[in-house]
Amino acid sequence: MQLLIVHDDAEVGEQLMSMVKEYTAHQCDLVESDDAADRWAGKHDQCELLLTQLEGTAVDGFMLGGSLSEIFPGLQTFFFPAYPAAEQQLEIAKTKVFPEPIDGERLLEAIENVAKLGIKGPDLFQVLDVLQMCCLSGRCGAVQMVQSTRNGIVYLRDGRIVHAESAAADG
Repeated sequence: MQLLIVHDDAEVGEQLMSMVKEYTAHQCDLVESDDAADRWAGKHDQCELLLTQLEGTAVDGFMLGGSLSEIFPGLQTFFFPAYPAAEQQLEIAKTKVFPEPIDGERLLEAIENVAKLGIKGPDLFQVLDVLQMCCLSGRCGAVQMVQSTRNGIVYLRDGRIVHAESAAADG
């Protein structure tokens, strides 16, 4: 399996890459920005897993995950947000979000789960994982959730939920 790590802190990126190479048999490359990731993608035929900062000096993990998933169908994405792990209020099973300090054992387990499942479908996230990450990162915008024929949307301002709506409720 081919992995790409995108992190603008060379020391953290190198540690992550060393851990992946030492404890797994997967191919792993490291780049420092969205632009470098786009150049990397132009030279590679496959990438199954993107491990990226949520946001950094030259990194926007949401945008990068979207653009690379158009190049590599079935691409799975893990995020490294800037907030400390101690701020998380909920621990999500099978998370794709790894705040600092990064729990290496849990990250390696998640990588192996992707490899074992051979996921080639859409990159799905736990709703609470995404909402918690967006809130703790102080994001603004909207998160739309869809399950079968049901859907809802949550609006955020500076990491606070300011409104939510679905076909059945509004508030």
